[in-house]
Amino acid sequence: MRRTRDAALAEDLLQQTMLQIHATRHRFVAGSNVSPWAYSLARRVVINHSRKKAESLVDPSSFDDVASTAQSTDESLDASRRSRALEYALATLPETQRVIVTLIKDDDSSIRGVAEVLGISVNAAKLRRHRACLALRAAISAEHGVEVAPLDESLLDA
Repeated sequence: MRRTRDAALAEDLLQQTMLQIHATRHRFVAGSNVSPWAYSLARRVVINHSRKKAESLVDPSSFDDVASTAQSTDESLDASRRSRALEYALATLPETQRVIVTLIKDDDSSIRGVAEVLGISVNAAKLRRHRACLALRAAISAEHGVEVAPLDESLLDA
């Protein structure tokens, strides 16, 4: 409801999330905490809905305006490359670290809120966040040859 501001849409997205949970239940690791897994599925459903909505709102006549103000081709390619590298590196993280990063950054949760959701201490959440940032930086640099400046972890605090 907080993301959509529309009760009917929120209910529809909740139903889609429940279907996703059912459809991907075979991927769930028995004994793991259900909340982070369910939250990540719900977040994905909302993101996919937002993308579809944005695509339907695009006016093709506006492409000329966008093209004239867009970054140079090299800058666009570099940004795209960095984005793909980050997505790949995030997928290679252990689940505990990936959940921390996605909950903090994508869901605008505080480190304290994430710790409560995961049932861990705030210090443990900070440590996982720190290790995730180091792992992301190393993975991006090693796998994709993209130089990454040290991540300011305070950017992940909401």
